[in-house]
This record gives sequence, C-alpha cells and structure tokens, in this order.
Amino acid sequence: MVRFWVLNLFVVSSIALDLLPRPKEITLGDETVIVGKCSIQLLSSEASLQPLLKLYQPFWSSQCLSNDKPVFTIRLEKTSTEADCNSESYELTINKTGARACATCSLGLIRAFSTLIQIFESDSENVLLTSLPVRIKDEPRFAYRGLMVDTARRFMSKEFILRVIQGMMLAKLNVLHWHISDDDSFPMFSTNYRGLSFDAAFSKTMIYYPEDIREITRYAEERGVRVVPEVGTLSHVRAIGLHRPLREIVACFNSPAPYDVKDVYTIRGGPPKGVLDPSKGKTYEFIRGIAADVVNYFKDEYVHLGGDDVKTECWDKIPDIKQFMKEHNLSNYEELITYHFNREHEILKDLNASKKVVRWLSDRKSEVKYSPEAILHYRGLSQNIPRLKDLYPKNKFIMSPIDFVHTDCGNENAYGGKASCTPFHTWSKMYNFEPTNYNLPQDRVLGGAVCAFSEALNEDSVEAKVWPRAAAFAAALWEPRRSGKADLQKLVLGIVKMSKELKRIGAGTSPITGKFCELGENECFVPWHA
Repeated sequence: MVRFWVLNLFVVSSIALDLLPRPKEITLGDETVIVGKCSIQLLSSEASLQPLLKLYQPFWSSQCLSNDKPVFTIRLEKTSTEADCNSESYELTINKTGARACATCSLGLIRAFSTLIQIFESDSENVLLTSLPVRIKDEPRFAYRGLMVDTARRFMSKEFILRVIQGMMLAKLNVLHWHISDDDSFPMFSTNYRGLSFDAAFSKTMIYYPEDIREITRYAEERGVRVVPEVGTLSHVRAIGLHRPLREIVACFNSPAPYDVKDVYTIRGGPPKGVLDPSKGKTYEFIRGIAADVVNYFKDEYVHLGGDDVKTECWDKIPDIKQFMKEHNLSNYEELITYHFNREHEILKDLNASKKVVRWLSDRKSEVKYSPEAILHYRGLSQNIPRLKDLYPKNKFIMSPIDFVHTDCGNENAYGGKASCTPFHTWSKMYNFEPTNYNLPQDRVLGGAVCAFSEALNEDSVEAKVWPRAAAFAAALWEPRRSGKADLQKLVLGIVKMSKELKRIGAGTSPITGKFCELGENECFVPWHA
C-alpha cells in the first residue's frame, strides 16, 4: 500500500537555504510567525487538484474541536480557463496569515504544492514560519525531466510504481519513462494478442492489465507526471517469441551467448537477445496490434520504441532476408533497419497522427537514418554529445549519458561480473551534468532522464539507487543555468531535506553524507581556505 505524508504540522528553518530545486527567483523578508496546528487550511477550486489535496488534507481536520476556526489558509489558484495547458510556472507568496500560489495551468499549481511541501516540515506542536513575506517566481529550464524504470527485466508492483510517481512529484521530475518490455519478459497485457503476456510475463501474477495501466496513468496525471511507455518493436524482443504464434517473427530466439568472468568461470548467459524479422508481413501486423494497444492505454504524445542494440547477425540466419532486401533496394542491414523504422513510424502515425516516436541512440557507429520527427534518446558517453549536432541536424534529444545518469553503473551485473558501466555516479556527478555544455542548441535539447535498468536491481534496491540522486538531477534540469560553482552547503541540505520527504511516503533512499553533516553543521561542504 502506498503511504502518504499528511501536512499536519510544519516547521521552516531557513527557506532560502534548502529548497530543491532552487527557485528561479526568491525574495525573503525578516518576519516570523508561529501558527497553531489547527489553524491551517488547504483550499483550491481547481477540480483536477482535488484528489491530490484530499490526500494531503491536514491531519488537524479530523482532530480539532469544532470551534477551532482555520486562520492560516493555503490557496492554490489557477488564473486561466484553458483546459489543455502545459506550463509549469507558478508564483508563490507566504505571509503571516496564509499562502497563495497562482499559476496559469494546473501543472504549475502542482509544482507550487511540491514547493510548499518542502517549506512546511512536520513538528510536534506548531508551525514556525520565518523570513516572511516570502515571494517565489519559478519555472523549469527544461521541459523533460525523466526517470526510466525497468519493469521488464524485473517485475515491479503497481503499488511500487505509484510510490515512485509520488516521489517524482516531490522532486519535480515530470516524465516516468516506463521500460515495459524486453528480451526477459513482456508483461503488458495486449487486447490484440491476448495470450502474449500469459506466455511472455514471468508469471500470470506479473502482468500489467489495462485497468492497472489506467490507474497508474491517472495517478501520474494527478501529480503532474507524464507516463511515456517503451515497447521494443525491433530489438530486445526475445520474450515475444515465448508466445508460440509469434515465434516465427523472432530471430535468435534460441541463440544464447557465453558470458565470461575472467579467470573464474564461463557460463551460458541469458536471455538471448532477440530481434524481429523485418522481412515478414506478420511482423508488421504484430507491430500494428501492439502499437494500437499502446495508443489506447497511454495518453502521452510520446511513444518510445527502443531500437538499440540490434543484433544484425541474427538476420544472417534468415534464408529469405537477402531476397527481401534486394526486392526493396536495400544494400545493407543499416538500410534494412531504416526501412523497418520507417514502417513503424507509418503504422504509429496511421493509428494516431499526434504521436511522436522516441528512439534510443548510442555511440555505436551506424548509418541508420532517423526520421527528422524522431526524438533521439541519447545514452552514449557525454564526450560524444558534440557530434550529434551535425550527425542528426533536424532531431531533438533527450539526454541520458551513461557516464552521468545511469543508476546501475558501478554495480555487479546479473552474472557476478562487472557492470556494463563504471564508476558509480554520485549525486554530485548527476547534479553537475549540464546539457548545454556540448555545443547543442538548447532548443534541440528537451531535457534528460535518469535510467534505472534492473538487471541486478529490484523493488528493495532500486529506490535506494534512484533516491535522492535523481532529485539532484531533477534540480539540475529545473534550475536556471549556474554561472559559477554550486553552493554545496545549500545543495546538500536541500537533498537531505528531500530525502526526508521521500521517506515520509515510504520510499527507500540512500544517505549522501554522514549524520554530522546532515544536521547542517557549518563545517560541512564549506569551501576550503587553507
């Protein structure tokens, strides 16, 4: 069951010191007020906010005496009647009698509410508000601030996903990239291939049914979080072949590769990395059916179709592939991949013209041509980012460089060997990734995403790998670009405070420093002057 922190009692020590992300503009006064716990009231006439406010409705409402009238009111007001509105900007004012958040869109009010949760910290008796009046004007620098969760290599419960979304709201992450299928399993129920998930999930109890997906996406929407599904439709598809009627379209279904731990053992690794056969009409019938499910389940305009790590050697084993390529005037496998991607793009656009395709992009040398409309999700080394500008002059990018934001780096892998990437990426490393440092115009960088692949992670460990590092990355993408070095003391206190909020909702976190420094001692993270 997902647990929620209730805004019952609050404390503020120094608002300027520990907000994460740091607001774009903040001004502080010098007044202080103490507010009794039965004096606080949350109000908003915005219908879309009611489920969220209901969860956070102050604890005093069921305990205070009937003659205790609320005197400190927190109001959240939408200033526009526009229905489809995507601005996350907001203004927040706090004085002695209450707080008022204003935003053009409901999304902005949700971001303001996340700030209020940080400002109002629980205490046993009352609320201490300092530095009043407080005035904040805030908005994000990048529109895409994501977290990728991998439930294909390791099934994760609906309740776990909901808690991740709740944490994302607190940290102002706004895109859950749901890696929902891979070689290991296909746990998404398909209305067009009803037997697929029964055969390709880890078990019949490890399936995401349409009602589960609807609950997750609705819950996310109420918290200002988009859900972008990733369903591989070329590579990483071996699980599809577990469903007998689809076995014929999966190449390398039974082609395991050896895995060697030097001087220790050589073992059979698994699962094999399957790829679809792009020469079969049945392949595209399958893609249409799955894409129709995705379009029906997920409202977001983005659909991530994977497309990385295509084992083209698998196609060498298909007798008719060369003839198919000859008939379609394709001279190499890169052109065959391009052909397949174009077919996928046509299918998705035919189902819903407003959908946009997202594809993985690595450093592997390739002549694959991407549609100018495709959004490329880069997961290579940061040193190679400058090449993207000329290689893909018309595409926009989501940044997940493997040397900055992959939470599995520095772990052991699934076979007792080294992880695919090293070293471990600290909160400081993630916070200091600056997407515009690599000669890419900012208007071509949508933002970035922390990636939590789960070969060797599960529900018990993935949160501790993600939090609070992902909150530091979210801050880097939200905050104005820094002109100098970060104020480490403020940053650390902000991350520590964020960890407390995450723990209140039941999320697992890892400490980023010792308890001495968590308590805010002035000796910690202060620039050294010998």
